[in-house]
Amino acid sequence: MKRFIKVLSVVLAAMIFVCGIPVSAASASGIDRARNGVVFITSELGSGSGFAIGSDLDGPVQYIVTAGHMVIDDESGYRCSEVTVWFSAMANEFMIAEVYAVDTSRDLCVLRLPEPTTKRNALPINSTVLGSGEHVYAMGYPDYGNAGKDYVTMSTSDMVMTDGIISQQMRMVKNNLGFEAYMHSAPTSFGNSGGPLVNSNGEVVGVNFKMTNVEDSVVTGSLAVISDELQRVLDSYRVDYATAGSQRSASSSNTLLIVIIAIAAAVVVAAVIIIIVIMMKKKKSSGNSGNYNPSTPSSSKGGAVIIGMKGIMANQSFNVNGSIVLGRNSQKCDISFPVDSKGISGVHCQIRQTNGGYEIMDCGSSNGTFLGSGQKLTPNVPVFIPDGTYFYLGSAEQLFQIKY
Repeated sequence: MKRFIKVLSVVLAAMIFVCGIPVSAASASGIDRARNGVVFITSELGSGSGFAIGSDLDGPVQYIVTAGHMVIDDESGYRCSEVTVWFSAMANEFMIAEVYAVDTSRDLCVLRLPEPTTKRNALPINSTVLGSGEHVYAMGYPDYGNAGKDYVTMSTSDMVMTDGIISQQMRMVKNNLGFEAYMHSAPTSFGNSGGPLVNSNGEVVGVNFKMTNVEDSVVTGSLAVISDELQRVLDSYRVDYATAGSQRSASSSNTLLIVIIAIAAAVVVAAVIIIIVIMMKKKKSSGNSGNYNPSTPSSSKGGAVIIGMKGIMANQSFNVNGSIVLGRNSQKCDISFPVDSKGISGVHCQIRQTNGGYEIMDCGSSNGTFLGSGQKLTPNVPVFIPDGTYFYLGSAEQLFQIKY
């Protein structure tokens, strides 16, 4: 009987893990889509990056977003006569694009290809305002990523992706006009200009740019024009684009199919094991039925241990005796941070034991709870975490690992 109960515990844990797969898969799929939307840009003024936009995420694209200084020189006002959009220099795949729209105050440019192409896919735009500590990725062809290549390939495999967090949103002024920008910690260089800044779902949250004649600005990190400013330019020139909701709609059928298959398989397996357990109960006395309590850690391993890897709790360990809560409120939390800890909410997250393992749940924190992969947890939705999983609170500076 104990053997069957143990098998049932493993199956239930597998159900939790499988049900979590669509979220992780969607995130990975979004990043892959974002990579396949980035292009290399060259003009008389230099080289940079760009990305495709369009109303159909699965259809051909004809518009490319890049930086304004790729086509207009800030000092002389010189405007390039042509701009080359590269899909693969190795395969000699490129198009000469026309300058469709330029906003020099926001350092944004929209290029129009001579014809639609399927060489890249459109990226959705997410205008949700990001707070400090939100995880982001900068994509493009920076100078340091091109060292020694002499621009001979420039396919998606050459694209450089760096990650970091939002430091702050700031008001910047250029040509006597103001615009909103993110300062973030994802490393960028001049070649990143015009490339996208995306979230963990691969949605564009900003357009990276370099400091050029920007007045009264103190910057200690990379910069990106926020997506809301880009949408204003696109709307003013009547350029169609997809939003974050469109991306979810385009992938919802595949995600739903995965969920249905996973749930159906889990239900069948669970039903079979339950039938076997019932049959075994009839053959054995009630005294042999077992007394497993899922809220009590296994005595053989002594439960799980939370280890502080970085930040305030670095080099400290905490036992998970069924459940443990992390946050600043010492009255409600088992792991209590100092009251002035930045990025940590009063009750931030909870870790608790389930059949076969442990799960983590964000308790509606202001700055979020993240897995080590960068996946942000949905508030109040538990996620299974295997042995050895890394996670962090608010930012990667408050890093933990679970061992069991």
